[in-house]
Amino acid sequence: MNPYVTSGSHVVHYNDAAMETGLRNRVAIVAASSQGIGRATAEAFAAEGCRLAICARNREALNAVAEKIRSQRKTEVLAEPFDVTDAGAVRDFVNAVVQKFGSADICVTNAGGPPAKGFLATTIDEWKRAVDVNFMSTVYFAHQVIPYMQKNNWGRIITITSITTKQPVADLVYSNAVRAAVVGLVKSLANEFGKDGILVNNVGPGFTATDRLKELAHARSAGLGKTEKEIFDGWAADTALKRLGEPRELADTIVWLASERASYITGQTILVDGGLYDFENFFPFDDLHGIFFFVEELRDQGAAEAVAVVFVAVDLDTVFQSLIRSTDGMDRGGYFHGGGDQDFDEIDGAFADGVDAIEDEAAGGSVDQIDDVVKLR
Repeated sequence: MNPYVTSGSHVVHYNDAAMETGLRNRVAIVAASSQGIGRATAEAFAAEGCRLAICARNREALNAVAEKIRSQRKTEVLAEPFDVTDAGAVRDFVNAVVQKFGSADICVTNAGGPPAKGFLATTIDEWKRAVDVNFMSTVYFAHQVIPYMQKNNWGRIITITSITTKQPVADLVYSNAVRAAVVGLVKSLANEFGKDGILVNNVGPGFTATDRLKELAHARSAGLGKTEKEIFDGWAADTALKRLGEPRELADTIVWLASERASYITGQTILVDGGLYDFENFFPFDDLHGIFFFVEELRDQGAAEAVAVVFVAVDLDTVFQSLIRSTDGMDRGGYFHGGGDQDFDEIDGAFADGVDAIEDEAAGGSVDQIDDVVKLR
């Protein structure tokens, strides 16, 4: 039983049944693969018959992983120790991969997470290091592998980030900020290179049983005056499954995204978090009606500052524009009371004026200025 699964009664019954992935003989690059999720991912690709290229900073640990995979899976493995923040080293590694195997079909970018800190405890040097390790390393790999993938009109780039791309985690300000940049890059690459048969996706782990999680638990326990076991138990209790994730569960998601079974998925972030992320609690509105109802209630209570915060936080102009696009050609009157006969440009203009009024409210304007927005409900 995994020592991180602290709830006692929850045992992971793993299904080893094979699924045809279409990955046999593909060449898979997996970064930071000497331990944790990276190692599990390398082993999972080997199990699918891929030829492997793995890297990490620790030569001894990396070679041990390579030897184990060679002996268990009888597959070719290229293992090179280097730091993924070194653009030249990444270039040389990818060139060596293509020279040895003839292609670079799959690239999984991965790197150790930045230290756990609140904002005021951060340093400029650590910010630069976090950007280099967790963002620029992905840029370096993408620059090198995409031309080879274009030649074959087939490729997969999969980044490993964190649940922090969807929901910030306390004391992980470096990760909360930098990982989000990776998601922006993923979306951009997916849009630009989809025409070349290259799929680009991101996987966001939740609390997963790795050495990294041990480090976070140690830091959190020191700050909160709790035992590490209490920290682990709390993390497990926050998930829908009431346990922590296994690296292999992340690895299987990555293999699936690389496979032919996921051939119409690109530009996405897939959370593998056991149900930890709860969008309804993070953003408790089902639609625009719910938002306006909430705003009207706040207005009636005179909660001007809260109204302003709600509108600024959720970027309602974006929400409204999305609603216009999604209802184009439909019975628009069903979305707004009496809205069916209104010109949508007029509604949009009134809405923009209302948002401006709410922003003015934060600077001391009148609560009644939001009436035009509320009338759209």
